[in-house]
Amino acid sequence: MKWRFGTSPVLSWAWGLDRELSRDSGGRLSTAPRADVRAVSLLREADLQSLDLLRVLLTAEPAEDVELSNGVETLILRNVFISGYSPRVDAGADTPVMDWVQLDFESFEYSRAGGRACGNIPQNNPC
Repeated sequence: MKWRFGTSPVLSWAWGLDRELSRDSGGRLSTAPRADVRAVSLLREADLQSLDLLRVLLTAEPAEDVELSNGVETLILRNVFISGYSPRVDAGADTPVMDWVQLDFESFEYSRAGGRACGNIPQNNPC
């Protein structure tokens, strides 16, 4: 099963979390008070929904919850804003063939192979 975003198959996507680490003068590690979230970036096939994505970005409307799933892995994003959009046109093509979309979000649920992780980013809380 393919990953999907909206009406179109997702060709690739990436996201992640990180937490800054530092060492004090005694060499002990300490961590930043909260994790930083890297936005979800995805590449999807362009279709009629592409213009809707651009409109949502320009009007700063929150998007509906987003679910990316391929039947084995699932990533659910809540309180989502589209923070980046770029159409890709290949040489010789008359219309865009792909959309690059960046999604920022407040909370997430990620599940794979029977395991689950989730969190609320502003509150820095796991679920």
